[in-house]
Amino acid sequence: MTAGERPPSGEDVRILDLTDRENPGLPGQDFWLFDSSKVVAMNYRSDGTQISRDLLEVPDLNQYRQWKELALSLSVPFSEYGAD
Repeated sequence: MTAGERPPSGEDVRILDLTDRENPGLPGQDFWLFDSSKVVAMNYRSDGTQISRDLLEVPDLNQYRQWKELALSLSVPFSEYGAD
């Protein structure tokens, strides 16, 4: 999705830009958390191109839930990102 696009109806797309700030304690790897019970690790090349996704067999769900809450608390809605 680019800056001019709108997310699908009902989807809460948020941005957490760490470009000019210290990492607040999030993992070094992006992930998806589905239904608070399944974790998929996102794998990227150095240029940002996605390589693959891996379903984690036995993730520490409490840790991933904490990372999700931290990221959500520090993020902004997509519609507000770059509006400054």
